[in-house]
Amino acid sequence: TSPATVVTVSPAPQAVASAAGPTSFCNGGNVTINANTGTGYTYQWYRNGAAVNGATNASYQAASGGNYTVIITLGTCVSTSAATVVTVLANPAVTVSPTTSTIQKFQTQTLTAAGASSYNWAAQSALVSSTITAGVVKPLTTTTYSIEGTDNNGCKATATATVTVIGCGDVTDITTTAYSPSRVSVKWKNPQG
Repeated sequence: TSPATVVTVSPAPQAVASAAGPTSFCNGGNVTINANTGTGYTYQWYRNGAAVNGATNASYQAASGGNYTVIITLGTCVSTSAATVVTVLANPAVTVSPTTSTIQKFQTQTLTAAGASSYNWAAQSALVSSTITAGVVKPLTTTTYSIEGTDNNGCKATATATVTVIGCGDVTDITTTAYSPSRVSVKWKNPQG
């Protein structure tokens, strides 16, 4: 009979990763993925099978799309979590035209937006009217408008347009009074003075 060979089976650590928020978000967002904790556990996070440099905590903040897993080590035993799929949605490419324009005071300018499904026309100053893709503005001084567009995923982007206001505006409400064949008094309401 041989001497006894002692075999020790150490329990493998559990490896479970769960997202603390939505895993599908707009570009510029992120989601925190948490791994289960345990005494003596060490961690290494992976994105698409490649180790993430410096990602050795029990949680990881993912800002890029991909499949995230965590390998948990306890002694010589390792376990790998199931993948958490993170999807980053592209922000819309919002444009506004014209990007620069010049109007006389008291005139209007139409700004037309493209690239999204809705826009924040109601938030614009000196707004006269609007449709889904266009806003008519009537600023009294030079104004830069920041138009925010939202796509069907709820992702947002902005574009700017500057309306330069010049002059005193069109002369309005002109009245004349004749005093003689060579003298006439002319009055108007705008521009003042």
